[in-house]
Amino acid sequence: MEKCTRAVSIVTLLAMGCMLAGCSSATMQRGWIGGHFKQARPNGAFLGFPPSPSTIRALPADIAKMQKGAIFVAGVYPNTPLAQAGLEAGDFVTSVNERPVASLKSFRAAIDKAKPGTSVRLSVYRQGVFNDHTVVVGKETFDAEYPRSLAIGLFLEMRADLWPDPDFNVLGLLGYRQWDHRIDLQSPEGQAISQEQSHGHAGPSRGWLLCLGLVRLSFEHHVVEQQGLSDLAANIECQDR
Repeated sequence: MEKCTRAVSIVTLLAMGCMLAGCSSATMQRGWIGGHFKQARPNGAFLGFPPSPSTIRALPADIAKMQKGAIFVAGVYPNTPLAQAGLEAGDFVTSVNERPVASLKSFRAAIDKAKPGTSVRLSVYRQGVFNDHTVVVGKETFDAEYPRSLAIGLFLEMRADLWPDPDFNVLGLLGYRQWDHRIDLQSPEGQAISQEQSHGHAGPSRGWLLCLGLVRLSFEHHVVEQQGLSDLAANIECQDR
């Protein structure tokens, strides 16, 4: 607990220093393929506890023989890299570039770091058959401005979920929470969220919240654009002209 408290204190002080200095960053980007994904694990892995909304109690036996989890494709929207590669809702992704992915965290990390315009090879399980699909990675762009807030008050919530998500709260005095909403902007959820954002054009957000005593420090920014291969090619053509 002492190490945890020390780590949170250091991070809080650094973040507050950045805020006071008025620091800013260039527009952030990461790889994007579209789709709605969930963590797939066998039913017995939950030990009687209900799974989170991003997890399903389903893992085909053929996959369970090889690894402890997979990525369930819960939705595929038109004109996304995932749709262009032929993936469908109900598929299970077991590896990226021949490296097994058993968690959403590892899957997202592999896609995030892929350069736009390059391709990744996904091993996909569908109706008892494994096939490889080549997906050309697009680009997801976040706004350059970092909305920040510093407040005084208690964060009244009891939470202890250190694994698999490092979110926790100790009596409202010490806590940490992070979020990263992965929703396609063209999906019904993405369009509804975009309409409600104060930016007008911004989509789902990512960010974190730190609580240390009575001090609360929060930070978030929003997705403003998601581009597939056709969008990237059009932009390159315009730049060449």
